[in-house]
Amino acid sequence: MANDILDTLQKNELDPDNLVFQSYDFASSMSGVFNGAQQKLTEILGRKIPYIPCQAHRINTFIEHGCEASIIISDMFSVMQELYVFFSSSTKRYSPLLNKLVDIEIALKLRNLSKTRWTARAEAIKSVWSSFNVIIEVLDEITNTKDKFDKSTRNAAYSLSKRLISVDFVVSILFMKNVMYKMKLLTECLESTELNIADAIIFMSSTLESLNIINSDIDGMDNLINSSIAFLKSFDVDAEKEFLVRHRRRLVPKRLDNNRDNAANISFKTFYRKEYKSVLDELTSLMKNNLESCIGTIKPLYNMFNPPVSRNNLSETGIQDAMSFLPKQFVVDPLHLQVELEVLYDQCKEVETVSDVAAVSEQTKKMLPIANRMCRLLCTAPVTVAGNERSFSKLKLIKNYLRTTQSDSRLSDLLLLSSEKDIVDDIKLDLIAKQWSILKKRRICI
Repeated sequence: MANDILDTLQKNELDPDNLVFQSYDFASSMSGVFNGAQQKLTEILGRKIPYIPCQAHRINTFIEHGCEASIIISDMFSVMQELYVFFSSSTKRYSPLLNKLVDIEIALKLRNLSKTRWTARAEAIKSVWSSFNVIIEVLDEITNTKDKFDKSTRNAAYSLSKRLISVDFVVSILFMKNVMYKMKLLTECLESTELNIADAIIFMSSTLESLNIINSDIDGMDNLINSSIAFLKSFDVDAEKEFLVRHRRRLVPKRLDNNRDNAANISFKTFYRKEYKSVLDELTSLMKNNLESCIGTIKPLYNMFNPPVSRNNLSETGIQDAMSFLPKQFVVDPLHLQVELEVLYDQCKEVETVSDVAAVSEQTKKMLPIANRMCRLLCTAPVTVAGNERSFSKLKLIKNYLRTTQSDSRLSDLLLLSSEKDIVDDIKLDLIAKQWSILKKRRICI
Protein backbone atom coordinates (compact mmCIF):
# COMPACT_ATOMS: atom_id res chain seq x y z
CA MET A 1 0.00 0.00 0.00
CA ALA A 2 2.91 2.35 0.68
CA ASN A 3 4.28 1.61 -2.79
CA ASP A 4 0.86 2.26 -4.33
CA ILE A 5 0.69 5.63 -2.57
CA LEU A 6 4.10 6.64 -3.92
CA ASP A 7 3.22 5.40 -7.43
CA THR A 8 0.05 7.49 -7.37
CA LEU A 9 2.01 10.59 -6.31
CA GLN A 10 4.53 10.10 -9.10
CA LYS A 11 1.80 9.38 -11.64
CA ASN A 12 0.23 12.73 -10.81
CA GLU A 13 3.65 14.45 -11.00
CA LEU A 14 3.78 15.11 -7.24
CA ASP A 15 7.25 14.93 -5.75
CA PRO A 16 7.35 12.44 -2.80
CA ASP A 17 10.19 14.50 -1.32
CA ASN A 18 7.61 17.19 -0.52
CA LEU A 19 5.58 14.77 1.62
CA VAL A 20 5.51 16.09 5.21
CA PHE A 21 2.43 14.43 6.83
CA GLN A 22 0.33 11.32 6.30
CA SER A 23 -3.14 10.41 7.58
CA TYR A 24 -5.32 7.29 7.29
CA ASP A 25 -7.88 5.54 9.44
CA PHE A 26 -6.60 3.60 12.44
CA ALA A 27 -6.75 0.12 10.90
CA SER A 28 -3.63 -1.86 11.81
CA SER A 29 -2.71 -2.33 8.13
CA MET A 30 -2.35 1.46 7.84
CA SER A 31 -1.38 2.61 11.35
CA GLY A 32 0.85 -0.29 12.47
CA VAL A 33 4.10 0.95 14.00
CA PHE A 34 6.10 -1.96 12.54
CA ASN A 35 4.40 -3.12 9.33
CA GLY A 36 1.71 -0.50 8.77
CA ALA A 37 1.62 1.56 5.57
CA GLN A 38 2.63 4.69 7.48
CA GLN A 39 5.79 3.02 8.81
CA LYS A 40 6.69 1.48 5.42
CA LEU A 41 6.30 4.88 3.75
CA THR A 42 8.76 6.34 6.26
CA GLU A 43 11.23 3.51 5.57
CA ILE A 44 10.97 3.85 1.78
CA LEU A 45 11.56 7.60 1.82
CA GLY A 46 14.32 7.30 4.41
CA ARG A 47 12.98 10.04 6.69
CA LYS A 48 10.32 10.39 9.36
CA ILE A 49 6.88 11.24 7.94
CA PRO A 50 4.64 12.16 10.92
CA TYR A 51 1.44 10.11 11.00
CA ILE A 52 -1.80 11.67 12.29
CA PRO A 53 -4.76 9.25 12.48
CA CYS A 54 -8.08 10.37 11.01
CA GLN A 55 -9.74 12.05 13.99
CA ALA A 56 -13.28 11.41 12.76
CA HIS A 57 -12.54 7.67 12.62
CA ARG A 58 -10.97 7.77 16.06
CA ILE A 59 -13.94 9.55 17.66
CA ASN A 60 -16.25 7.03 16.01
CA THR A 61 -14.26 4.16 17.56
CA PHE A 62 -14.17 5.85 20.98
CA ILE A 63 -17.97 6.14 21.02
CA GLU A 64 -18.31 2.46 20.14
CA HIS A 65 -15.94 1.33 22.92
CA GLY A 66 -17.54 3.73 25.40
CA CYS A 67 -21.04 2.38 24.77
CA GLU A 68 -19.82 -1.21 25.03
CA ALA A 69 -18.53 -0.47 28.53
CA SER A 70 -22.10 -0.61 29.86
CA ILE A 71 -24.38 -3.59 29.25
CA ILE A 72 -27.58 -1.56 29.63
CA ILE A 73 -26.39 1.04 27.07
CA SER A 74 -25.51 -1.73 24.61
CA ASP A 75 -28.94 -3.30 25.19
CA MET A 76 -30.61 0.07 24.52
CA PHE A 77 -29.08 0.22 21.04
CA SER A 78 -30.11 -3.40 20.41
CA VAL A 79 -33.72 -2.55 21.27
CA MET A 80 -33.65 0.48 18.98
CA GLN A 81 -32.34 -1.61 16.09
CA GLU A 82 -34.99 -4.29 16.68
CA LEU A 83 -37.64 -1.56 16.73
CA TYR A 84 -36.44 -0.17 13.39
CA VAL A 85 -36.35 -3.64 11.80
CA PHE A 86 -39.81 -4.47 13.17
CA PHE A 87 -41.46 -1.48 11.48
CA SER A 88 -39.32 -1.07 8.34
CA SER A 89 -39.59 -4.74 7.30
CA SER A 90 -43.36 -4.44 6.77
CA THR A 91 -45.38 -1.61 5.24
CA LYS A 92 -48.42 -3.06 7.01
CA ARG A 93 -46.77 -2.29 10.37
CA TYR A 94 -45.10 0.94 9.29
CA SER A 95 -48.15 2.68 7.80
CA PRO A 96 -50.06 3.15 11.10
CA LEU A 97 -46.91 4.60 12.67
CA LEU A 98 -46.41 7.04 9.78
CA ASN A 99 -50.05 8.12 9.96
CA LYS A 100 -49.67 9.03 13.63
CA LEU A 101 -46.30 10.74 13.19
CA VAL A 102 -47.86 13.23 10.76
CA ASP A 103 -49.86 14.76 13.60
CA ILE A 104 -46.75 15.36 15.76
CA GLU A 105 -44.80 18.52 14.99
CA ILE A 106 -41.35 17.40 16.19
CA ALA A 107 -41.68 13.72 15.29
CA LEU A 108 -39.00 12.05 13.17
CA LYS A 109 -39.03 8.81 11.24
CA LEU A 110 -37.19 5.89 12.78
CA ARG A 111 -33.55 5.70 11.75
CA ASN A 112 -31.37 2.69 11.11
CA LEU A 113 -28.39 2.39 13.46
CA SER A 114 -25.30 2.88 11.34
CA LYS A 115 -22.63 0.25 11.97
CA THR A 116 -19.81 2.53 10.81
CA ARG A 117 -20.96 6.01 11.83
CA TRP A 118 -21.85 5.88 15.51
CA THR A 119 -22.41 9.63 15.66
CA ALA A 120 -25.38 9.11 13.32
CA ARG A 121 -27.00 7.25 16.21
CA ALA A 122 -27.71 10.62 17.81
CA GLU A 123 -30.43 11.14 15.21
CA ALA A 124 -31.73 7.62 15.82
CA ILE A 125 -32.01 8.33 19.55
CA LYS A 126 -33.78 11.63 18.85
CA SER A 127 -36.28 9.97 16.51
CA VAL A 128 -37.23 7.35 19.13
CA TRP A 129 -37.42 9.79 22.04
CA SER A 130 -39.44 12.48 20.21
CA SER A 131 -42.02 9.87 19.11
CA PHE A 132 -41.87 7.62 22.16
CA ASN A 133 -45.56 7.86 23.13
CA VAL A 134 -46.73 7.29 19.55
CA ILE A 135 -44.46 4.26 19.13
CA ILE A 136 -45.84 2.68 22.32
CA GLU A 137 -49.38 3.42 21.19
CA VAL A 138 -48.85 1.77 17.79
CA LEU A 139 -47.15 -1.26 19.35
CA ASP A 140 -50.12 -1.71 21.70
CA GLU A 141 -52.54 -1.45 18.78
CA ILE A 142 -50.63 -4.15 16.89
CA THR A 143 -50.60 -6.34 20.01
CA ASN A 144 -54.38 -6.09 20.42
CA THR A 145 -55.37 -6.40 16.73
CA LYS A 146 -55.86 -10.12 16.13
CA ASP A 147 -57.64 -9.88 12.76
CA LYS A 148 -54.80 -7.98 10.97
CA PHE A 149 -51.60 -9.39 12.48
CA ASP A 150 -50.47 -12.94 13.16
CA LYS A 151 -49.41 -14.27 16.54
CA SER A 152 -45.64 -13.87 16.04
CA THR A 153 -46.06 -10.21 15.02
CA ARG A 154 -48.24 -9.46 18.04
CA ASN A 155 -45.78 -11.21 20.35
CA ALA A 156 -42.89 -9.19 18.89
CA ALA A 157 -44.84 -5.94 19.32
CA TYR A 158 -45.69 -6.82 22.93
CA SER A 159 -42.07 -7.66 23.73
CA LEU A 160 -40.77 -4.42 22.18
CA SER A 161 -43.36 -2.37 24.07
CA LYS A 162 -42.30 -3.86 27.40
CA ARG A 163 -38.61 -3.34 26.67
CA LEU A 164 -39.17 0.28 25.62
CA ILE A 165 -40.97 1.26 28.83
CA SER A 166 -38.43 -0.49 31.05
CA VAL A 167 -36.37 1.53 33.50
CA ASP A 168 -33.08 0.48 31.89
CA PHE A 169 -34.11 1.72 28.44
CA VAL A 170 -35.57 5.06 29.56
CA VAL A 171 -32.63 5.90 31.85
CA SER A 172 -30.13 4.92 29.13
CA ILE A 173 -31.77 6.92 26.35
CA LEU A 174 -32.05 10.04 28.51
CA PHE A 175 -28.37 9.83 29.37
CA MET A 176 -27.05 8.97 25.90
CA LYS A 177 -29.18 11.64 24.21
CA ASN A 178 -26.94 14.35 25.62
CA VAL A 179 -23.63 12.52 25.20
CA MET A 180 -24.26 11.43 21.60
CA TYR A 181 -25.16 14.93 20.45
CA LYS A 182 -21.96 16.31 21.94
CA MET A 183 -19.96 13.71 20.03
CA LYS A 184 -21.98 14.33 16.86
CA LEU A 185 -21.20 18.05 17.04
CA LEU A 186 -17.50 17.29 17.57
CA THR A 187 -17.38 14.95 14.57
CA GLU A 188 -19.10 17.48 12.32
CA CYS A 189 -16.54 20.09 13.37
CA LEU A 190 -13.68 17.67 12.67
CA GLU A 191 -15.02 16.98 9.17
CA SER A 192 -14.98 20.68 8.26
CA THR A 193 -12.83 21.25 5.16
CA GLU A 194 -11.21 24.43 6.50
CA LEU A 195 -10.31 23.07 9.95
CA ASN A 196 -6.64 22.89 10.94
CA ILE A 197 -5.15 20.46 13.43
CA ALA A 198 -4.58 23.11 16.13
CA ASP A 199 -8.22 24.22 16.12
CA ALA A 200 -9.26 20.55 16.03
CA ILE A 201 -7.27 20.00 19.22
CA ILE A 202 -9.13 22.92 20.81
CA PHE A 203 -12.51 21.39 19.82
CA MET A 204 -11.52 17.99 21.19
CA SER A 205 -10.18 19.53 24.42
CA SER A 206 -13.40 21.48 25.03
CA THR A 207 -15.53 18.37 24.37
CA LEU A 208 -13.34 16.34 26.71
CA GLU A 209 -13.74 18.99 29.39
CA SER A 210 -17.51 18.98 28.89
CA LEU A 211 -17.63 15.18 29.32
CA ASN A 212 -15.50 15.42 32.47
CA ILE A 213 -17.97 17.94 33.90
CA ILE A 214 -20.87 15.56 33.20
CA ASN A 215 -18.90 12.71 34.76
CA SER A 216 -18.34 14.65 37.99
CA ASP A 217 -21.87 16.09 38.20
CA ILE A 218 -23.60 13.69 40.61
CA ASP A 219 -26.61 15.98 40.99
CA GLY A 220 -27.07 16.13 37.21
CA MET A 221 -27.06 12.33 37.01
CA ASP A 222 -29.59 12.10 39.83
CA ASN A 223 -31.81 14.62 38.02
CA LEU A 224 -31.77 12.43 34.90
CA ILE A 225 -32.70 9.40 36.98
CA ASN A 226 -35.52 11.33 38.68
CA SER A 227 -36.78 12.44 35.27
CA SER A 228 -36.84 8.80 34.17
CA ILE A 229 -38.86 7.83 37.26
CA ALA A 230 -41.39 10.59 36.60
CA PHE A 231 -41.62 9.67 32.91
CA LEU A 232 -42.23 5.98 33.64
CA LYS A 233 -45.03 6.87 36.06
CA SER A 234 -47.06 8.12 33.08
CA PHE A 235 -47.00 4.49 31.85
CA ASP A 236 -47.90 3.13 35.32
CA VAL A 237 -44.41 1.72 35.80
CA ASP A 238 -42.79 1.79 39.23
CA ALA A 239 -39.13 2.30 38.31
CA GLU A 240 -37.62 1.39 41.67
CA LYS A 241 -39.75 -1.73 42.02
CA GLU A 242 -38.79 -2.87 38.52
CA PHE A 243 -35.14 -2.19 39.33
CA LEU A 244 -35.31 -4.53 42.34
CA VAL A 245 -36.66 -7.28 40.07
CA ARG A 246 -34.15 -6.76 37.24
CA HIS A 247 -31.05 -6.02 39.31
CA ARG A 248 -31.63 -7.72 42.63
CA ARG A 249 -28.63 -8.58 44.77
CA ARG A 250 -27.34 -12.03 43.87
CA LEU A 251 -25.50 -13.77 46.71
CA VAL A 252 -22.63 -16.17 46.21
CA PRO A 253 -23.33 -19.73 47.53
CA LYS A 254 -22.17 -20.30 51.11
CA ARG A 255 -19.84 -23.09 50.02
CA LEU A 256 -17.87 -20.43 48.12
CA ASP A 257 -18.24 -17.49 50.52
CA ASN A 258 -19.00 -17.84 54.22
CA ASN A 259 -19.53 -14.09 54.59
CA ARG A 260 -21.80 -13.61 51.61
CA ASP A 261 -24.21 -11.44 53.65
CA ASN A 262 -21.54 -8.76 53.70
CA ALA A 263 -21.81 -8.27 49.93
CA ALA A 264 -22.58 -4.69 48.95
CA ASN A 265 -26.16 -3.88 48.08
CA ILE A 266 -26.10 -1.26 45.32
CA SER A 267 -28.95 1.23 45.48
CA PHE A 268 -31.16 2.33 42.58
CA LYS A 269 -29.38 5.60 41.77
CA THR A 270 -25.92 4.27 42.56
CA PHE A 271 -26.35 1.48 40.01
CA TYR A 272 -27.21 3.83 37.14
CA ARG A 273 -24.56 6.36 38.12
CA LYS A 274 -22.06 3.52 37.94
CA GLU A 275 -23.25 2.66 34.42
CA TYR A 276 -23.00 6.33 33.38
CA LYS A 277 -19.50 6.58 34.74
CA SER A 278 -18.32 3.38 33.06
CA VAL A 279 -19.29 4.87 29.68
CA LEU A 280 -17.83 8.30 30.39
CA ASP A 281 -14.63 6.94 31.93
CA GLU A 282 -13.93 4.80 28.87
CA LEU A 283 -14.80 7.61 26.46
CA THR A 284 -12.77 10.31 28.21
CA SER A 285 -9.79 8.01 28.73
CA LEU A 286 -9.58 7.16 25.02
CA MET A 287 -10.09 10.78 23.97
CA LYS A 288 -7.41 12.00 26.37
CA ASN A 289 -4.83 9.50 25.10
CA ASN A 290 -5.64 10.39 21.50
CA LEU A 291 -5.39 14.11 22.25
CA GLU A 292 -1.99 13.71 23.89
CA SER A 293 -0.79 11.65 20.92
CA CYS A 294 -1.91 14.31 18.40
CA ILE A 295 -0.29 17.12 20.35
CA GLY A 296 2.90 15.08 20.72
CA THR A 297 3.10 14.48 16.97
CA ILE A 298 3.02 18.18 16.06
CA LYS A 299 4.18 19.64 19.38
CA PRO A 300 7.01 21.86 18.01
CA LEU A 301 4.70 23.50 15.45
CA TYR A 302 1.79 23.59 17.90
CA ASN A 303 3.85 25.43 20.54
CA MET A 304 5.20 27.81 17.93
CA PHE A 305 1.83 29.09 16.63
CA ASN A 306 -0.72 28.30 19.33
CA PRO A 307 -1.99 31.61 20.83
CA PRO A 308 -1.03 33.48 22.86
CA VAL A 309 2.21 33.65 20.85
CA SER A 310 5.22 35.17 22.58
CA ARG A 311 8.93 35.49 22.01
CA ASN A 312 9.40 33.67 25.30
CA ASN A 313 8.07 30.52 23.58
CA LEU A 314 11.02 30.48 21.18
CA SER A 315 14.01 28.33 21.97
CA GLU A 316 16.83 26.92 19.91
CA THR A 317 15.66 23.35 20.52
CA GLY A 318 12.05 24.19 19.64
CA ILE A 319 13.06 25.85 16.38
CA GLN A 320 15.26 22.89 15.41
CA ASP A 321 12.44 20.44 16.15
CA ALA A 322 9.97 22.50 14.10
CA MET A 323 12.39 22.68 11.17
CA SER A 324 12.53 18.87 11.10
CA PHE A 325 9.05 18.91 9.54
CA LEU A 326 10.38 20.68 6.43
CA PRO A 327 11.34 18.58 3.38
CA LYS A 328 15.08 18.04 2.87
CA GLN A 329 15.35 20.39 -0.09
CA PHE A 330 14.35 23.36 2.07
CA VAL A 331 17.49 24.58 3.82
CA VAL A 332 16.64 27.19 6.43
CA ASP A 333 18.87 29.17 8.74
CA PRO A 334 17.50 28.77 12.32
CA LEU A 335 18.51 32.31 13.24
CA HIS A 336 16.70 33.68 10.16
CA LEU A 337 13.55 31.74 11.13
CA GLN A 338 13.74 33.02 14.70
CA VAL A 339 13.94 36.65 13.55
CA GLU A 340 10.96 36.23 11.22
CA LEU A 341 8.91 34.56 13.98
CA GLU A 342 9.67 37.40 16.38
CA VAL A 343 8.38 39.92 13.84
CA LEU A 344 5.29 37.78 13.21
CA TYR A 345 4.61 37.51 16.94
CA ASP A 346 4.66 41.29 17.23
CA GLN A 347 1.82 41.39 14.68
CA CYS A 348 -0.20 38.71 16.51
CA LYS A 349 -0.49 40.08 20.01
CA GLU A 350 -4.31 40.20 19.98
CA VAL A 351 -5.13 37.04 17.98
CA GLU A 352 -7.09 34.21 19.62
CA THR A 353 -6.83 31.21 17.26
CA VAL A 354 -4.29 29.58 14.97
CA SER A 355 -6.50 30.58 12.03
CA ASP A 356 -6.00 34.23 13.00
CA VAL A 357 -2.23 33.71 13.19
CA ALA A 358 -2.35 32.09 9.74
CA ALA A 359 -4.31 35.05 8.34
CA VAL A 360 -1.67 37.51 9.63
CA SER A 361 1.10 35.28 8.31
CA GLU A 362 -0.53 35.18 4.88
CA GLN A 363 -0.69 38.98 4.77
CA THR A 364 3.02 39.23 5.56
CA LYS A 365 4.25 36.25 3.54
CA LYS A 366 6.34 38.38 1.18
CA MET A 367 8.23 39.90 4.10
CA LEU A 368 8.27 36.75 6.25
CA PRO A 369 8.35 33.82 3.78
CA ILE A 370 9.98 31.23 6.07
CA ALA A 371 7.64 31.92 9.00
CA ASN A 372 4.72 31.69 6.58
CA ARG A 373 5.94 28.31 5.34
CA MET A 374 6.16 26.98 8.89
CA CYS A 375 2.66 28.29 9.66
CA ARG A 376 1.34 26.61 6.52
CA LEU A 377 2.79 23.31 7.69
CA LEU A 378 0.67 23.47 10.83
CA CYS A 379 -2.47 24.60 8.98
CA THR A 380 -2.20 21.85 6.36
CA ALA A 381 -1.50 19.03 8.83
CA PRO A 382 -4.29 16.46 8.22
CA VAL A 383 -7.24 16.24 10.58
CA THR A 384 -9.55 13.73 8.90
CA VAL A 385 -9.86 11.69 5.71
CA ALA A 386 -13.51 10.76 6.28
CA GLY A 387 -14.71 13.13 3.56
CA ASN A 388 -12.44 11.46 1.00
CA GLU A 389 -13.92 8.06 1.81
CA ARG A 390 -17.48 9.22 1.19
CA SER A 391 -16.97 8.51 -2.52
CA PHE A 392 -16.76 4.78 -1.72
CA SER A 393 -20.20 4.97 -0.12
CA LYS A 394 -21.53 6.35 -3.39
CA LEU A 395 -20.36 3.29 -5.30
CA LYS A 396 -23.23 1.05 -4.17
CA LEU A 397 -25.71 3.80 -5.17
CA ILE A 398 -24.23 4.29 -8.64
CA LYS A 399 -23.23 0.74 -9.63
CA ASN A 400 -26.51 -1.12 -9.13
CA TYR A 401 -27.85 -4.11 -11.02
CA LEU A 402 -29.09 -1.85 -13.85
CA ARG A 403 -25.60 -0.46 -14.46
CA THR A 404 -23.42 -3.55 -14.07
CA THR A 405 -22.11 -3.40 -17.66
CA GLN A 406 -21.03 0.24 -17.74
CA SER A 407 -17.43 1.10 -18.51
CA ASP A 408 -14.93 2.26 -15.88
CA SER A 409 -14.75 5.75 -17.33
CA ARG A 410 -18.53 6.19 -17.19
CA LEU A 411 -18.62 4.84 -13.62
CA SER A 412 -15.87 7.27 -12.61
CA ASP A 413 -17.75 10.19 -14.19
CA LEU A 414 -21.01 9.27 -12.45
CA LEU A 415 -19.23 8.93 -9.11
CA LEU A 416 -17.68 12.37 -9.57
CA LEU A 417 -21.04 13.94 -10.37
CA SER A 418 -22.68 12.28 -7.38
CA SER A 419 -19.87 13.13 -4.93
CA GLU A 420 -19.75 16.79 -5.99
CA LYS A 421 -23.52 17.25 -5.91
CA ASP A 422 -23.26 20.76 -4.43
CA ILE A 423 -21.35 21.90 -7.53
CA VAL A 424 -23.52 19.97 -9.99
CA ASP A 425 -26.72 21.52 -8.58
CA ASP A 426 -25.44 24.99 -9.51
CA ILE A 427 -24.84 24.05 -13.15
CA LYS A 428 -27.41 25.53 -15.54
CA LEU A 429 -28.39 22.66 -17.84
CA ASP A 430 -30.25 24.92 -20.29
CA LEU A 431 -27.12 26.97 -20.89
CA ILE A 432 -25.00 23.83 -21.41
CA ALA A 433 -27.56 22.40 -23.86
CA LYS A 434 -27.57 25.67 -25.79
CA GLN A 435 -23.78 25.75 -26.02
CA TRP A 436 -23.73 22.13 -27.16
CA SER A 437 -26.36 22.82 -29.84
CA ILE A 438 -24.32 25.60 -31.46
CA LEU A 439 -21.08 23.61 -31.67
CA LYS A 440 -21.96 22.57 -35.21
CA LYS A 441 -24.76 22.87 -37.74
CA ARG A 442 -27.57 20.40 -37.21
CA ARG A 443 -30.48 19.31 -39.37
CA ILE A 444 -32.91 19.75 -36.53
CA CYS A 445 -33.19 23.06 -34.73
CA ILE A 446 -32.52 22.46 -31.02
